[in-house]
Amino acid sequence: NIEVPHNMTMSSDGQYLYNCFIDNNIVQKYATATNTLVGEVDLGVVGSWNVIKLNADNSKAFISDLSNPGKIAVVNTNTMTMETVYQGPGLFDNPHGVAVKGQGDTLYITAQYGNYFYRFIPGVFSNVKIPVVPGQAISTTPNTYDPHEIIFSPDQSMYFLSCQSSNEVRVFMASNDSLIKVISTGVEPLEFAFSEQKNLLFVSCSETPNPNFIGLKGSVDVIDLNSLTIVKTLYSKFFQPHAMVVDEDRSELWVGSRNSDINGPAPHHVSECGGRNGFFEVIDINSWQTVRGVSELSVDPYSAVITP
Repeated sequence: NIEVPHNMTMSSDGQYLYNCFIDNNIVQKYATATNTLVGEVDLGVVGSWNVIKLNADNSKAFISDLSNPGKIAVVNTNTMTMETVYQGPGLFDNPHGVAVKGQGDTLYITAQYGNYFYRFIPGVFSNVKIPVVPGQAISTTPNTYDPHEIIFSPDQSMYFLSCQSSNEVRVFMASNDSLIKVISTGVEPLEFAFSEQKNLLFVSCSETPNPNFIGLKGSVDVIDLNSLTIVKTLYSKFFQPHAMVVDEDRSELWVGSRNSDINGPAPHHVSECGGRNGFFEVIDINSWQTVRGVSELSVDPYSAVITP
């Protein structure tokens, strides 16, 4: 747990997996067919590297540094070499979530604390702060909206922000950055996962009280992409659900629970990493039934992908 691997992303062809670290400046590349390390690059600058995302043809990775001021690093994933780091006073305040449009001509980046996010166009070095509430003055005051994650719809016509302090998902039109919809969610919405086959967006809400299981907390809201409404809320044996991934072949949603709160379920095993073990569950998204119950993992299962 010394280096704290934090986020993973997989190439669109499923061949490669990339991950970044909070306490290490290395980005790694793994071949999914063999689960072997096939490349790595030192970003060359110290940062709290939080989120890694790829462009459309998987040739570039964009990595956010949550520091203030923060940075965005760009890596050539074919050669596993650094291309550039966008940094400087006042450029990015606590950047976290990253959404990449096309080949990376435009990036949308969340500012973790406050009421805004960035639209960054590297080619002309344009960086615009967009308030989550149209017309509202930009504020860095925490515990107001605090946009955490951002993701494009599969057709890139819309993008979604999880606002963890206001308990909502905000939906914007990609063509003009206009606000389309505000969707009230469970408590502390954080991460997203899509089912393109079902046209659904899943949102993990870490702190929602659980009406079905006393002592547990967290929920997953299910948003229909046509109506932009919540059509289902899942209350399973979660405790601080965070990482999610959809297995389209099996119509399954995998949900990882961090279980980092000392009031969570006591782990059955002691991890070599120290801290409290997390766990995962698997839910069938046709029947909404649990098809694999709580299965323990090591400490803080924060990010997840499914390989081919």
